[in-house]
Amino acid sequence: MSFLKRFSGAFSKQWLSWSLRWLPLILFIGYVIVAVAMKDRERDSRAAAGPVRAEAHANCEKICDTMAVCALAQFGQTAANEALVPQLKNNCYSGCLLQEEKVSVCFQQDLDCFALTQCAVQYLYQRQ
Repeated sequence: MSFLKRFSGAFSKQWLSWSLRWLPLILFIGYVIVAVAMKDRERDSRAAAGPVRAEAHANCEKICDTMAVCALAQFGQTAANEALVPQLKNNCYSGCLLQEEKVSVCFQQDLDCFALTQCAVQYLYQRQ
């Protein structure tokens, strides 16, 4: 009986020591697995809307090209402004994919740059 008590006490101390030593690593691995699973799930849900997304990409490319031309027209075509055009297009494209259905209404009409900006702001900040 005393042998069993001694063995179980040593075992529980070893288990506690082992678990405290490796617990941060085990938690980190669990976190990474959950994060990867969530990203994979998000990517699958985006891929499900494939054909609609292809049209959105085309619309957003047109929208952002127009916005870049308007920005250069408004602020002047200096070398510094032209260097910012790729960054402007990239940021516009990222936001446009999220809001494409709202903003595309403005690009169905031929508007000048000021009217185009006003239309986009109106539709983006319109309460649903």
